[in-house]
Amino acid sequence: MGSNGTSLYGRLPSGPHGLDKATVASNQRARLYGGMAHSVALRGYQATSVSDVIRLAGVSRTTFYELFANKHDCFLAAYETMSYRMIKNIHGSCRSCGGDWLRALNSAFDALRAEVMCETSAARMVIFEAPPAGPDAIQRSRKVRGVFEHMLQQILSLSPAGPAISCTLVKALTGGVRSVLHPRLYPGNLPELDAATYELALWALAYHAPEAEADRKLNHCSTQSRSNSELLGGYPSSPQARALARECAQGGGSQARPAGARDVVIDRFHEAAERGCRSVDWIAEQAPAWPTELGESIRALACFIAVNPSFGRMSFAEISKPGPEIGARTHELFGEFRALLERGRELSEPPRSAIAGEAVAGAVWESIHHHVSLGRTHSFAELSEELTYIALAPFTGSREARRLLSQRMGSSRQAQSAVA
Repeated sequence: MGSNGTSLYGRLPSGPHGLDKATVASNQRARLYGGMAHSVALRGYQATSVSDVIRLAGVSRTTFYELFANKHDCFLAAYETMSYRMIKNIHGSCRSCGGDWLRALNSAFDALRAEVMCETSAARMVIFEAPPAGPDAIQRSRKVRGVFEHMLQQILSLSPAGPAISCTLVKALTGGVRSVLHPRLYPGNLPELDAATYELALWALAYHAPEAEADRKLNHCSTQSRSNSELLGGYPSSPQARALARECAQGGGSQARPAGARDVVIDRFHEAAERGCRSVDWIAEQAPAWPTELGESIRALACFIAVNPSFGRMSFAEISKPGPEIGARTHELFGEFRALLERGRELSEPPRSAIAGEAVAGAVWESIHHHVSLGRTHSFAELSEELTYIALAPFTGSREARRLLSQRMGSSRQAQSAVA
C-alpha cells in the first residue's frame, strides 16, 4: 500500500463511532506522521506536497489544516515524535542491561536494527532527511544525534577503556553508523540492512581496548597541544612536501575565471581540491606500508583544511549551498578515501568486517565536519592523530593502532628536533 499513492491506513468508521474528539485527532496525527515519513522517504522533503501526505494518510485536507499550519509544521511534529520513539526504544533496551557495558552496546545496536528494519521510512526521515527541511529541522536532528552520542558515551564509559573513550570517538561512531545505514535505507538495498546493522556492532567493538592504563597514557600523549604550523612542518624529512603544502596554502593560479560569483566559488573549489589531492597523494606515496600511508594521508588532509578553511567549509559544512557540482566532487573525494580504507581491509589478517571501510570513512568525515562546522580548524593538529587511530583500529586492532600512532609521533618529534 502507498507506493501507488493510495492510503497507507484504513479510515476511521464514518458516522457515530463512540470515539472522543481527542482520540480521533490523535489517530489522525499518527496517520499524517506516517504519510509524511513515507512520502519523504519516497520523494524527499522538497518534492513532498500536502496532497501526497493526506492521500497516504487517508485524511482530508480540511483535517490536515485543523491540525497543522503547513507541510513544514507537520514534518517537524512527525520528526519529533518519531525520533523520540526511536531514542526511547534504544535507550530502554540498554537500561535493562545494568552495568554490563558489552550487553548494553549489543542491545543498543539490536534495538537500532529493529527500528530501521520495522520502521524504515521513519528511520530514513529521522536519520537523513532533516537538512532539506531547513534550520529548525537541522536543530532537531542535532539534538537527536546528541542524545544518541550521549547514550554511546555512557555505555562505553563503563568499558575497561573507560576514560580513554573520547568525545571525538563517540561522534565518529555516530558518523560511521550514518554512513553505513544511508545507502541501505533505500528500497532496493533493504535486504542488506539487517546484516549491516549487526556488523556495525562488531565495528564499534574494534575500539574497545582492554589495556586501559596504557591507552589513557597514550591518549594523553596524543592530545598534547601542537599548532597547525607544527603539523605542517612535521612530515619527516620532506622539504618537498612542505613546499607543496605552502603552495597549496597560497593558492594562486592566474587562469581567467568565469564572471559569475557562483562560478568563481565553484572554480576556486575545484582548484583547491586538485591542490589538496596532489598534496595528499604525494605524501602518501612516500609511505613504506599501508598503515603509514593511511596515517600520512589523514594528516595531510587535516593540514590542508587547516590552511585552507574555505575549502573545508565547502567540502564538509556547506556542501549544498554553492551547487551540486561541489557535492559531486566531495562525494568523489569521499570515494577515494574509502578506496584507501578498502585496501586495509584486504590486507587485514584475519579479514575484517565488510562494512569497516564504509564505517571508518563516515566516522572520519563526520569528525572533520563537526570541527569545521564549529570553526575549530585550529585544533586539526590534535584531531589528525585521533582520526588516524579511528581509521586504523578496525583493521589492525586497537593495541596495534595505538602502537603505530605512538611510533609515528616519536618519529615526528625526532624530525622536528633535527630541524630545530
